[in-house]
Amino acid sequence: MKLNDFDIAIKNRSEAISEMKDEIKQAGGSTEEHKKAIEILEEKLTKAKADREALLVECNAN
Repeated sequence: MKLNDFDIAIKNRSEAISEMKDEIKQAGGSTEEHKKAIEILEEKLTKAKADREALLVECNAN
């Protein structure tokens, strides 16, 4: 169940980042605020991927 939760969170964050980048392009460019928001989302995405991988390793070890 937890693995599925990580997959959903990763998918949702990836989509959110992609949508934000598209919206920023359409608006004519990014501001420092946009860059910071995307950076935070990308950091959370990276952490979710790492947590998912750790869980996968733990599950395979058992």
